[in-house]
Amino acid sequence: MPFRGTITNAQNPHIRLLRAFDRRSQPGEHLFMLEGLRLVQAACNAGYPLRQVFVSDSFAGRHPAAINNWQAAGLELWRVNDAVFKSLGETVSPQGVAALAERPSVPIEKLQRANYLVLLDNLRDPGNLGTILRTAQATAMEGVLLSTGCVDVFSPKVVRAGMGAHFGLDIVPQVPWETLGSLCAKRVCVLADAHAAELYWTADWSGPIVLIISNEASGPSPEARGLAEHTVRLPMAEGAESLNAAVAGSVLMYEIYRRRLNR
Repeated sequence: MPFRGTITNAQNPHIRLLRAFDRRSQPGEHLFMLEGLRLVQAACNAGYPLRQVFVSDSFAGRHPAAINNWQAAGLELWRVNDAVFKSLGETVSPQGVAALAERPSVPIEKLQRANYLVLLDNLRDPGNLGTILRTAQATAMEGVLLSTGCVDVFSPKVVRAGMGAHFGLDIVPQVPWETLGSLCAKRVCVLADAHAAELYWTADWSGPIVLIISNEASGPSPEARGLAEHTVRLPMAEGAESLNAAVAGSVLMYEIYRRRLNR
């Protein structure tokens, strides 16, 4: 039997722990939650350390092959009554699988030799952050740094929006500005700013570079402006609303990637 047991009570300690992630508390100091088959499979394929996997009764009936694979990988599996499972997570129609994973601890020293980094400045929207992570992975950025004012990069909403990017990036959250300043001193820091004079396609994107993407609502922080050697903007048609951080950041990361491929 692949399961450690069957959970039928919503007050089970495992269920209470999982549910706590939706209250934006920090129930597990070094844990985060994954929801959905695609994310759990992505974590397994990347060799990511999953502590426990929880599947609903109906999921177990539909996906025996996945369960067999997880059992063969030595994962701790729990079966959960369908009604209890529906109380987990924030998704309207849960797929019936969730997991707890270890938060990685990436030393910032690992990024000392990186040539292409993203620095997120007080980014607060989970969806934007997740999209930026996906684009950073797609454009071969070597790491993502988050200032102390950013939303939790391992919150359920960010993890869902990241669609597995967490497992393919070096991510260092909650970095003090003094530490960021020391790291950026050896690189050209380019700040995305809607009010900049220079258009992004005229900028010099040869590395090593730190691309700074700020909160679109409040704009760049004084600390981000203090680090930036250059500021660039995306041109927009007259009367258009400003782009959100995820869209603007994605355009700039792809420009950096294009330049790298064409060197």
